[in-house]
Amino acid sequence: MKTQTHHSPPSTPATAGEVTAGLPLNLKTIEQELAYPILISESLKKSAKEAESFKSECQDLAILAEILLTKLRTTAGVLTSSTQPLYDRPVRRIAADCSRAMERGLGLSRRCRYGGGFLRRVVNTTIVESTEFHKTTALLEASVADLTWVVELYKTSLGTSEGDIVLSLPPVASNDPILSLVWSYMAVVIHGGTNPSERMKAVDSLTNLMRDNNRNKEIIIEEGGVQPFLALLKLKDTSIQIAACNALINVANCKLGVSMILGEHGAPTITHILSISPMKLQIEVAHLISTMASDDPAAQEEFARENVILPLVMLLSLELTGNEKQKREKESPDVKLELKIACAEALHKLSSQNVENCRKITETKGLLSLAKAIEVENGALQYNCLLTLMEICSSAEYDDDLRRSAFKTNSYVGKFAATELLRLAQQSSTPHLQIPAIRSIGYLAHTFTRKDKFVFPPLISQLNHFNPEVAIQAAISLRKFTCPANFNHVMHSKEVIEFGIVPLLLKMITSGNEKSQLNGLILACDLAVNVEEESESLEVSKLLATFEATRVSPLGQNPPLRELLPKAMEQLEPGKDHRNLTLTTVGFD
Repeated sequence: MKTQTHHSPPSTPATAGEVTAGLPLNLKTIEQELAYPILISESLKKSAKEAESFKSECQDLAILAEILLTKLRTTAGVLTSSTQPLYDRPVRRIAADCSRAMERGLGLSRRCRYGGGFLRRVVNTTIVESTEFHKTTALLEASVADLTWVVELYKTSLGTSEGDIVLSLPPVASNDPILSLVWSYMAVVIHGGTNPSERMKAVDSLTNLMRDNNRNKEIIIEEGGVQPFLALLKLKDTSIQIAACNALINVANCKLGVSMILGEHGAPTITHILSISPMKLQIEVAHLISTMASDDPAAQEEFARENVILPLVMLLSLELTGNEKQKREKESPDVKLELKIACAEALHKLSSQNVENCRKITETKGLLSLAKAIEVENGALQYNCLLTLMEICSSAEYDDDLRRSAFKTNSYVGKFAATELLRLAQQSSTPHLQIPAIRSIGYLAHTFTRKDKFVFPPLISQLNHFNPEVAIQAAISLRKFTCPANFNHVMHSKEVIEFGIVPLLLKMITSGNEKSQLNGLILACDLAVNVEEESESLEVSKLLATFEATRVSPLGQNPPLRELLPKAMEQLEPGKDHRNLTLTTVGFD
């Protein structure tokens, strides 16, 4: 199988058979790049023929110079006769190596033009010069092989000669064989090869190389692989588009890859393809968006500017009309589900720690779509929708405008979303769903009024959960209701006490792990400080004993407890100074 390669930064996609390779403004044209080695080869041939010493060696140089001149002119002819933009990375590299080799030969041949006075055949001189001639001849022969390889590469990739992808190893890539593979595959990706299957094979091969290791990925990126993949997305061939999308997903697994895609204006292309493509391609495009937006604020912002959130929300809810709806109804339920999952995951990555993207989701009816999916779906779709909703709630906790617009008290959508979160927190049997639901409720603590007592039982009941992390998250979320930063913290504290939280907290404090004990104690301290009047439900004596035991334990030296415990104990037992209290016994470990 043969492969052909060539590199220049690709620019715009062409027709079905072409993918363009753009030329940076600071690079010479191919004609200019080849003009210098052609000139040097002519000079070398002339100088070598005029040699008066080492005539045999110089004759060999002249022969090689003639061969190189022919090869260079053949290469120039092949490249300049092409009507499509070329991938010129290999020919530029080979032309530079060829020029250096001939410059070395030219220097040697000029030293041999004067045999008597300048260069004498003394033993040491003969040994040195023979070694130089041997090295130079080897370099020139390598350049001949490189030019032979690159001509074959271009002829095959441009479809002007029969043959498979050129996969032989030229001398120029002997120290890094992957380089020749990348060049060969890239040439076919850009030029199209002799048939469409070759281009598909080349894209898949580059994808597999990237999956092998990160170094291969870096080489492909450095050799101009990003723009041709983006260009393939614009072709009217779903199979090749999917293959290109998979290649870009592998590129986007690193920060460098994401920045290169963005630098090649990939976000507008990706967003456009998402909106107009068949479902199977949309699935891969959504995966690409997820990969790029994952932990990359620049990608999140770039996609937001391209309004990618609207088509993602529409696809999540499959809001389709007319002929488009009829076409998509022919797709299998599995494909539709996979598309929804991919869109939900993309929305999750786009919204992660990004207030503006969370706002855009709520402004495009995304909040309702997410809540409905959480209500009726299960598995990966429900989970990714839940994670997206959690990100929106997290942003709303600190952004008043988002909280008021998305979760205002008279909003049906906001109430519906909160109801689904409470349902999952209480009724779900899987911690991986309960934890984000519980966390989301905590983020929304400021949106619940004094009358919203229904929010507490689902959270309080989880303090006794078999999974410690669920109990811990429930305590953290409840504290967002009872901490001083919440305007209604006193009323909320009274309510949770009346719902019987104290026994569960005491159990959590005395029998849980250290993290459970810490969060249970912090919440218990808040309740003690907030509730002034005597309450049987507060179980003052038990709380006091627990607080006193904590003061002399290592846990009591935790910074939040060192401040909260004296205040809580003072509130429970007025008139007694608890700031320097010490005990000789400890009630729990």
